[in-house]
Amino acid sequence: MIQRIQSLYILAAAVALGSLFFIDLGHLSGPAGLFNVTHYGVVDVTKENPEVITYLFPLAAVLTVTFVLVVIDLFLFKNRLLQMRVATTTAALSIACALLLPLTNVMVASTLEMEWHLHWTLALPLVASFLMVLAYRRISDDEALIRSLNRLR
Repeated sequence: MIQRIQSLYILAAAVALGSLFFIDLGHLSGPAGLFNVTHYGVVDVTKENPEVITYLFPLAAVLTVTFVLVVIDLFLFKNRLLQMRVATTTAALSIACALLLPLTNVMVASTLEMEWHLHWTLALPLVASFLMVLAYRRISDDEALIRSLNRLR
């Protein structure tokens, strides 16, 4: 049900996490050239045909699992208790993504002996985590309301 506010929070978190698959996560520069860090690897953009220098499978795996769980959470509106558990899990995974992104950028920059430049996309997993916490609070409010109505019967 998209008309519930928590569903809108979850949908916004899915958009924030899904956008990480289509935009650059960081930039590396140095004597070897200019490189873009994407969700799947480090891409050399100075060549005519951009090629992947290093693959980042752990980052891609965590981002994919987090995004899939957020999308699944969107359709769990009939089972609020499970939706709350999945929201908690995705909030924790989003924080893990937020920590893994700069760590990956710094590790790749030190390996390639390049300079890492801070990128605005590092904030998107934190935004998604905040939205999932808001969704959790609204789902728990709904659950409390339903329980109070059941006591009145």
